Amino acid sequence: MTHFNRGKRAAEGVAGVETLIGDRKGQLRFPQRGTWDVVVDDTGYIPKFVKMVRGAAGAQRRLLPVISSISAYASFAQPNDEHSPTGKLSNPDTGR
Repeated sequence: MTHFNRGKRAAEGVAGVETLIGDRKGQLRFPQRGTWDVVVDDTGYIPKFVKMVRGAAGAQRRLLPVISSISAYASFAQPNDEHSPTGKLSNPDTGR
C-alpha cells in the first residue's frame, strides 16, 4: 500500500505504509514500477486536477475513482442527492 500526500500533516506517514510526498501544484509523479490496483483521488475539485492525477498514474493504474461532492452540484437551494443536477464550469481549468 502506498499513500501520496503533500506532507503538510504526518509527513512521516503511516506505519507499514509507503508514503510519497508531492503536490499537484508542483511535483506530481508516481514511481514507475509495477501497477497500481487503484488510485483514489479525493480532491478532484476541477477537471484539470483529475487529468493531472490520471496522467501521473498513467497506464500503471487499473482504477481511478474520483471523489467530489460539494463541487459537483449546481445549487444548494435544496438538499442534493444522486439525481440532482450537476454544476457546469465556465472554465474547467480554474474551476470558475
